[in-house]
Amino acid sequence: MNQSVYGNIYLETNEAVYDVSQNQTISGRVYLNLKKEFPGKKLQLKFKAQEECSYQMMETEETRDPNGIVQRSSRMKLQKGVNKLYSHCMVLYENEKEEVINFKQCYFDFSFNILAECPSSFSYNANGVTAQIKYWLVAELVPADGRKESKLKYKKEVLIKEKYMEFWKTSSAKELFQWKETPLTSCFCLSKGVSKIKSNQNNIFRFQPGTNFTFMAEVDNSESNIAISNIHYNFKRKINLTP
Repeated sequence: MNQSVYGNIYLETNEAVYDVSQNQTISGRVYLNLKKEFPGKKLQLKFKAQEECSYQMMETEETRDPNGIVQRSSRMKLQKGVNKLYSHCMVLYENEKEEVINFKQCYFDFSFNILAECPSSFSYNANGVTAQIKYWLVAELVPADGRKESKLKYKKEVLIKEKYMEFWKTSSAKELFQWKETPLTSCFCLSKGVSKIKSNQNNIFRFQPGTNFTFMAEVDNSESNIAISNIHYNFKRKINLTP
């Protein structure tokens, strides 16, 4: 909840995660609790999306001393990139008679559809590289003088997920689900046979916030003399940067 000398403002949404493939509607409510008149006439709601990336890169600098000898020095420099993906503003209330809002306590409902081409929310932070795609809603009372420091606003992050394709239900998945053989040995390198396993481990999935990952494995232990008591699956994050 955002507070100022004029009061406070707060917004809530009907869901925490939204799926663009389901044509979901983002809806919610903006609450106002004003202690005194606000010097403005407009209450607006903004829906924004932005992608950011930062990483460290080695840079080499060359300088010459008074004798003309080249000196080289290297240092890590932080690189940053920001790209605004989307921005839309909706007016929830506007006082057309005067530039003042004098509600004590009230609320305003809102509702809008998500664009089908919206990419999913994304966050990555490893090995000195950070990258993210974020969506957020901003409810704000805009002052008549336009000064940012006079705004009364509240900001809330919204998670978006893309269509999740279940590859194991498609014909192309059959080509990727190949048997992997694991020779089994005991002490003195005595052969104990071979176990076979095939699973959906070929990096053919994309995951978004709120997605349940299903691990499937088919095991053939008919040629092994060792019983299988447990199967462990490790999940690793990976990011590919393409031009």
